Amino acid sequence: MDEKTNQPAAKKEEVDFGNPLDEEKPLLSWKSAARPHKKRSREFFTTIGAIVFLLSIIMAFFKEFLLIGTVWAVAFLSYVLAKTEPETVEHSLTSRGVKTEKNKYRWGELMRFWFEEKWGQTILYIDTFRAFPGRLMMLLGDIPKEKAKEILVKKIPYDKPEATFVDKAGKWLSEKVPLEEPSKTPVSSVK
Repeated sequence: MDEKTNQPAAKKEEVDFGNPLDEEKPLLSWKSAARPHKKRSREFFTTIGAIVFLLSIIMAFFKEFLLIGTVWAVAFLSYVLAKTEPETVEHSLTSRGVKTEKNKYRWGELMRFWFEEKWGQTILYIDTFRAFPGRLMMLLGDIPKEKAKEILVKKIPYDKPEATFVDKAGKWLSEKVPLEEPSKTPVSSVK
């Protein structure tokens, strides 16, 4: 009983970390690309180059040379990520938690999960209680999301967070300022 309200005390929700003595059993395993990837056209790289060049000229007038270097570094990173195919990694949902490549996350370290579609690929997002990484992102590949959801919903809640201001601004900007024609770029899938 709660001393202040004379009501039955609410039970604290206990987090199941799994029994460390139990053998770890794989519930679902799959291989997929490490990140979403989309082949980019020449138009994409030309548009990025023009934007970076114009920003560099504007920042040179204000003598912001460090900022110019940062813009060029981000442009180079986007070029490398667009040109490099992602590696194939193995993911699995086990009786103790989630394994992705060599990293393990116990059920008690995981907060919530949801699915999103990007470039024709289904992505499983899992928020963690850890500071790093705060969010896991796993492409499902050929695995149906209902199969993954059936296992995950028994351990952690299915809850998509609201879009933040940055999410909304990024979506608006990508819709208003497309860097390439949407129909010209095929989506690659690594298996």
